[in-house]
Amino acid sequence: MVVRSLRTFPLPADGWGLLPPRDPVITALHRAAGRSFWKRRRPLPPWAGGLAAKAALALLLPSRIRRLRRPWGLTLAESARIWADCFLYGLTPYEACLYRRECGRIPRDFVSDRVAIMLQGALGNMAQKDLLADKVRFADRLAQAGLAVVPTLLVLAGPDDIPSLTALPPGRYFLKPVAGFAGSGARPLIIPDAGGLLIQGGIPITRADLLTGLTAELKHHSLMVQPMLEAAPDLPVDRHAAGIPPVLRVTTSRRPGGPAEIHGIHAATAPDGMSFRWPRWRRYPIDPATASLGPPVIVTETTRIPCVWPWAGPAWPGLDRVIQLALDAADHVPDIPLVGWDIVPTPAGPVILEGNVHIGACWADLSYWLVGRPSPMAGVLHAWLERYPL
Repeated sequence: MVVRSLRTFPLPADGWGLLPPRDPVITALHRAAGRSFWKRRRPLPPWAGGLAAKAALALLLPSRIRRLRRPWGLTLAESARIWADCFLYGLTPYEACLYRRECGRIPRDFVSDRVAIMLQGALGNMAQKDLLADKVRFADRLAQAGLAVVPTLLVLAGPDDIPSLTALPPGRYFLKPVAGFAGSGARPLIIPDAGGLLIQGGIPITRADLLTGLTAELKHHSLMVQPMLEAAPDLPVDRHAAGIPPVLRVTTSRRPGGPAEIHGIHAATAPDGMSFRWPRWRRYPIDPATASLGPPVIVTETTRIPCVWPWAGPAWPGLDRVIQLALDAADHVPDIPLVGWDIVPTPAGPVILEGNVHIGACWADLSYWLVGRPSPMAGVLHAWLERYPL
């Protein structure tokens, strides 16, 4: 239990690195996030908590970075630099690696992932965030309002529900936790026509092994089963070998009492390998105004493609319908600062997979830091902070 807690302990705990942010608005956000974090841990005064957080950051960072070295191909020099970036600027190893590989530097005028996630957890309407986190209930709400959402075929609440999954006809399906995030636990499941091995997350598996794995997994959380959607034709991105459609992540933002706005859009395509983890997807930033694609970004590779704004890549077809769908969905949770909508472009039009709260800043701000444009995220979060001080 202790080892598992250390492996999942959030870094940096209070969002602070050794060096404070340069922007006074972002500094105010860091202070508020730190207050929110330590307010829930009253036994430690803030000064002692800050020292403890720095000590945890210094001690736990090497093991976190070591876990990234093989899949990301990090050299020892890169690992040392990422350790320094995390300790100095309060970044996670993931975003430090992303910035170094794509920008060659750390952008200092952007909200960090940890601070953005802590503030999203503390600001806004908790009931609406709970609704958004319940993927089945929120999808029903959107469907009743006439918005296009992927149907839920089954909800596996426990091992007793597994027979309903095995009774499904041959086809391509998608399994994911009812309350998951960041692609954790999500994977495609292909049931072949004539028996034989199933394909789960790109890996052949017997039915007995599938049932054994599901029995253990369902003791911890519920799963939902959805049909795998077909992608629209002529999309300007690579196709997945197993037919997994690209996903558009549309981030909406709003100030307190204001209308929803489009913060950023990028298209994500799943890797052809056996890992289906969301961080490994290839991402293409999209300009909402012109629908033009930017260069692809792959965390596990150093792409470092020169980015010139505005982008001149091919246009994403039907982006106006995608944007309108996201804005309509955002009106059902009007008291949340930021929401990340996962939308699949199908032949019949865009379809919502889910909405996500507590979204990471580095991907929401992809269209900004990649080309050095200022992001409005700090201003949005600060407006909520002024309305609802922590």
